[in-house]
Amino acid sequence: MWLILIIIIVIIILSRKNDRSERTSNTYGSNSINNTNNLAKKEENMTAKQQNIETLDSGEGVGGVPDFYTWNDLIPEKILIKSKVSLDDIQNDLSNVMKTKNYEVEFRKARIKYGGFLSHTYEDCLIMSNPNAPTKYFDFIFTSNLNGGYSVIRSYRSVFSYNNHWINELQSRKNESDNVNIALNFIDNAMNKRNIKEYEDGWTIEYLYYTAVQEAVKEIFGI
Repeated sequence: MWLILIIIIVIIILSRKNDRSERTSNTYGSNSINNTNNLAKKEENMTAKQQNIETLDSGEGVGGVPDFYTWNDLIPEKILIKSKVSLDDIQNDLSNVMKTKNYEVEFRKARIKYGGFLSHTYEDCLIMSNPNAPTKYFDFIFTSNLNGGYSVIRSYRSVFSYNNHWINELQSRKNESDNVNIALNFIDNAMNKRNIKEYEDGWTIEYLYYTAVQEAVKEIFGI
């Protein structure tokens, strides 16, 4: 009788150990699967972020149109500084100096694509915008690369200026010789009441901002 009871107790204990072992195995297996899934999701998110990086085209491909241009009469395209200058350094300095000139600016990181479809390279860049502009202003682009003991800093403008666009557009319309275009321009001017003086006045105010950027660049880099 006692022997049978002992055997039953041993069987119960062994069965409970097996249940615990299975549950532990299942838990570890589940955690392993969850960790694998989480890692895959992180990799997918990183890939998505990389794909969403804003890219400006240098226009070096066949028939390519550049997304940015030099503006040497305002700020030089190339500046040499005998020290290491990062994009973060440029951002901090521009932000601080522009505040002293009563302009708030905002920044975003992007990259520039050089080369064509089959062979291309990328360069990190910093884009500076005026968030409080009443109309669209030009953005400024900065890159910085080490070359020997020097930082080679390049500056460009990008996007477009609303005022500058319409000044050029209305001036070109005066020189139209095609009757159809003349008629279309007349209708557009009548409907939208475009007055070139308004855009010229806007450009005067806008250029004050560009002058402040010019002064800030000169101050920061000792030009």
